[in-house]
Amino acid sequence: MNTEEDNFHLLYITGLIYPVSVAGTAQNRMMVMYGGPGAGMNAVKEPLIPLADHFVLLFFDQRGGGKSSLPQNKELLNG
Repeated sequence: MNTEEDNFHLLYITGLIYPVSVAGTAQNRMMVMYGGPGAGMNAVKEPLIPLADHFVLLFFDQRGGGKSSLPQNKELLNG
């Protein structure tokens, strides 16, 4: 599966932006989560793309990581 075939979307949830990339067309789905703050989906995307031959892969940037946004009120990060 070529990463150029991915579908890229922006989700807007409670005023924040969450970039999402979807790869693959299989029936089974897999949400890809990465560890560590601040990384982003691209940190794990390339080595996992071969799984897109068997799954629809949903990659996303966690709040404050990658290209996602942070709330202006940092107290909201505690929930």
